[in-house]
Amino acid sequence: MQQYLQHRLIDNLRKAIYGNTVFAALEECSRRAIKNPVVLKEYHEVLLFLCAYPWNAKVMQLAAEELQRLSQIIKKHHSNYRWQYTLSGSGLPFTELRCQYSMELVNWLINEFPGEIQPAEAEASPETIKQIFQVLLPGVEFEKSTHGELNTWNRVRMLSGHYHNVAALKWLLKIFYQKKWPLLIKDQLYDNFHIYLNWMLKEGIHNRSFNRWPYITNTYYHTSFKKKVSSHSIIRQPLQMPMALSAQQKSELLSVARISLAFYYRETDPFTYADLSAVELFDMGRGLQIALLPMQAQRRLSLESYIGFMAFKNGVPVSYGGGWIFGHRCKIGVNIYPPFRGGESAWIFCQVLRLYYQQYTIHRFVVKPYQFGKGNPEGLKSGAFWFYYKLGFRPVNEKIKTIAANEWKKIKENKSYRTSLNILRSLTACNKEWIVSKNPALHPEAADLSSNITSMINRRFKGDRSKATQVCKHELRSFLMPQKLTASIEVHNSVLENWALLFASKPGIMRSKNVHRNQWLKLLWAKTKGSEKDYIMTLQRHLGLFTG
Repeated sequence: MQQYLQHRLIDNLRKAIYGNTVFAALEECSRRAIKNPVVLKEYHEVLLFLCAYPWNAKVMQLAAEELQRLSQIIKKHHSNYRWQYTLSGSGLPFTELRCQYSMELVNWLINEFPGEIQPAEAEASPETIKQIFQVLLPGVEFEKSTHGELNTWNRVRMLSGHYHNVAALKWLLKIFYQKKWPLLIKDQLYDNFHIYLNWMLKEGIHNRSFNRWPYITNTYYHTSFKKKVSSHSIIRQPLQMPMALSAQQKSELLSVARISLAFYYRETDPFTYADLSAVELFDMGRGLQIALLPMQAQRRLSLESYIGFMAFKNGVPVSYGGGWIFGHRCKIGVNIYPPFRGGESAWIFCQVLRLYYQQYTIHRFVVKPYQFGKGNPEGLKSGAFWFYYKLGFRPVNEKIKTIAANEWKKIKENKSYRTSLNILRSLTACNKEWIVSKNPALHPEAADLSSNITSMINRRFKGDRSKATQVCKHELRSFLMPQKLTASIEVHNSVLENWALLFASKPGIMRSKNVHRNQWLKLLWAKTKGSEKDYIMTLQRHLGLFTG
């Protein structure tokens, strides 16, 4: 009688990961047939972990073979409703994803994976669809764009002249791309369609089982795990130069990163709007590589710099996130994918901090309350607050800092003590920060500058944004002198408008006209024509502009 894989054997394998019995436990699992899709999913996650954190070459080889076996089992049950229902949304081969993505990512997906992507339902009401098409199409097309109670795809097919939904969706995207509207307006209008895609994953590399960064020359084998770390020493370890990547390799790296998030129904701006030419990959040691993803110039934030990252362990995507940089401050967000949370999460986080600290001269890291539990039940119950606390992050509010210090003392004195959920919830009332430099540069927050600009517009212009923009642009031009305003600055009018309002909110700048004029010209050049790193470094040199 054939024996089947059971939860008990997977638990044994999971426990064996941290010792030299892991191969025997994996071999035992490999001999068992799999008849249950729930068991298959559970086993799959452990196999992914073993590919990222292999004990030796034998373990890695057998884990890879087992992933191939799981793929063929799913293929065999491709027409089985129970299997497909259970595995739907898992990101495994021969299963289906259904998700809503941004216009930019949808356009990339349907071109990158032809034949795999199909538009599904759209949740927008017929009335909303009519209103959007009244804006999108010439007014004289009012008859077919507004009349009748058609659902999304019936109306799009009728208007586009395409019978198939994929062709109709491509037509709709083309209409949006042809409009010379601000990007945010186009994004918002498209999002209002609430279009979902069906993505049927195949057996190649474009699924969660086999999505890898392939250019790995040396596999790192884990006979031990970095569980206790010193964040202070790690971030100061010398950083190697970025790895040499061809344009094709950068494109492949970005593809792996984007679909890695998409398989988890996630999407972030630095991945969707990445500046391909600026993508960099760093070898951090122990089989860890981290890619930095700055954004395209037209998608960058008005004041802060949003730099994304993706971390790979032996080529397997294990973590993603990003940093919002302003001056020497970086708000940092790190997410470890679920299969890898039993690995080296603290060490990986410290390596991310090390990379941002050295690449962008960061003096202060900040984590927002969501990261450790606010509106995040999983983060609250897991005690994520103490994860950051151990690494040096402290509440910015003095009262909460005192409560945390008292709780930490109890934990240190009594190993069985656990902070209650109520106290953990109270600790999420403010940000946490880690000051990594002895004499950190002091400067205002981007949010404070933004609030000051709103107050200035209301005070000087009675809330009239059009007048404020016109007048402030004139004031900035006069200050910089027209003959010194380069054509490159004129190209990005939105930058000029934003920074004219910022200039007007800082009247003290005029006191040292000649010095400040040169500083503003350098900042505007960096914001419009420089890389994201150029802007970060230029801003750091001229932070004095914003302290007065």
